[in-house]
Amino acid sequence: MHNKGFLRMLGVNILVILFFSSYFFWNKNYSQMAPGSAKSLEQQIIAWASTTTDIVVQVVAEDTAAYYQEESFDKDTLIEKQSILKKWTGIIISKKGYIITNNHVVDNLNLKYTVITDDGKSFPVKKIRKDDMIDIAIIFIEIETPLLSEAKFIDLDEPVNVWQFVFAIGNPLSEYPNTVSFWIISGKWRKLTIDSSTNSYYAGFYQTDAALNPWNSWWPLISLSGDVLGIVTAISRGGNNIGFAIPLNYKFITTTLEILQQNNLLLRPYLGISYTDTSTWAKIDTIFAGSPVQWQLLVGDIIISLDKRKISLINPLLYYLYTYKPGETVVFTIIRNNQTLSFPVVLGQKTL
Repeated sequence: MHNKGFLRMLGVNILVILFFSSYFFWNKNYSQMAPGSAKSLEQQIIAWASTTTDIVVQVVAEDTAAYYQEESFDKDTLIEKQSILKKWTGIIISKKGYIITNNHVVDNLNLKYTVITDDGKSFPVKKIRKDDMIDIAIIFIEIETPLLSEAKFIDLDEPVNVWQFVFAIGNPLSEYPNTVSFWIISGKWRKLTIDSSTNSYYAGFYQTDAALNPWNSWWPLISLSGDVLGIVTAISRGGNNIGFAIPLNYKFITTTLEILQQNNLLLRPYLGISYTDTSTWAKIDTIFAGSPVQWQLLVGDIIISLDKRKISLINPLLYYLYTYKPGETVVFTIIRNNQTLSFPVVLGQKTL
């Protein structure tokens, strides 16, 4: 009897000791981990933001046809006329002088454009190549020595997660360069209507929680590991806390650069079709005369993959297509009459 009572008491004491030990151990670790995690995140942002400001440039547009005049103090005479300047943001994608920005940044080719790098050097823009299909433009500046830095882009198949932390660097209100904003990816692969009358839209956008204004377009969206994920291109007119960014990746950038350097033109793969993006595939609506795929694809075909990469709103057809060069052979997998078929397709060419 005494032994049973002693053992029961010993067991209760052990449980009490274990409970309080685990409680204090957990609280100690929590109190150490919580501030440490915040500090680690803060240090990560500081580290990557400070090392990526030099990949961001100002794209300055000077409208020499539009001037403003400042009045003198006596308001009887006018001081010197000054041309109107607009300042946007671009990302260095090659140390050889190639910069990516939004198509709508350089929509007026009659303006004089200049690029100002992070170290304050100014370079006149020599060439502009525009792609309004995905609202990007490539700017070329002539340089004597290579630029100091170029952006590092995420791999094509590397996932970008909802609620992932990102930051952006840009030039808000045309006068605060190297402004850093800390955001999250609040949604992926959003569809954004451009013109409802023509059913024109962009697909595949990242949605951010950023409080944006019209001068926040063209900011690079950067992960906490320093990879560029995309470029901010649009805001919601219905609110000031929703922004949209075009996804960018290493394969797309390198393919675009190779095409530009080899041809001095922006050439894109061409299928000669119109199609509708859905959540799981792309359906062909029209095949135009002279299409390079008119003998292989049919209206109503459902494209489910390119080279085994699945097509959907998550992975839009156009974004995968733009990672190839004109003339390359790509294996299309389609559904036709409830049958799954795969065959090689030689991509045509379109000059932008």
